[in-house]
Amino acid sequence: VATSSIELQKAIMENEIPMLSKMLMDYGFIKKPLNAVLRKGKEHYFCIARYNDYLKNICDHPDKNEELIAALKKVRPDLYCFDLDKAKNIPPRVKARMNVKGNCSNCPQWVGCRYYQHIADASVLYDIDFQVTNHNMYLMNLMMGSKLLLPCNYCIIDESHKLAETA
Repeated sequence: VATSSIELQKAIMENEIPMLSKMLMDYGFIKKPLNAVLRKGKEHYFCIARYNDYLKNICDHPDKNEELIAALKKVRPDLYCFDLDKAKNIPPRVKARMNVKGNCSNCPQWVGCRYYQHIADASVLYDIDFQVTNHNMYLMNLMMGSKLLLPCNYCIIDESHKLAETA
């Protein structure tokens, strides 16, 4: 399922798929709940290496960044904020400094990276009924020869009138 926004992805994952799953189970069409995975771009996920670098930089000027340092230590994004969209109390400019970005092949934190483990897990889970993503990732997947998303036989394009603009 390719959508145009995070809000639609969230609604599909939290409301529509569970409702469809319940309905299909209630009527005996399926025996177990539907399984879905949300596939977002890497800029939506936390990067421990970039976070540590950012924290080190702002800690070099504690007088100027006292509130931000305290807020980050309270929130502990290194432990609790893998999906940065769920971290409502972290400003977007700060999220942009600690998200996964660019080519990670030379990253010292690559082994044990939560983002790459998430991608690996989502790529081998063959029990997935739905992948939910945005138009950008769907189109990028087509351009890359289906390397970002699991192969599928069908695609639902939600908000398809926005797909041409994205392309």
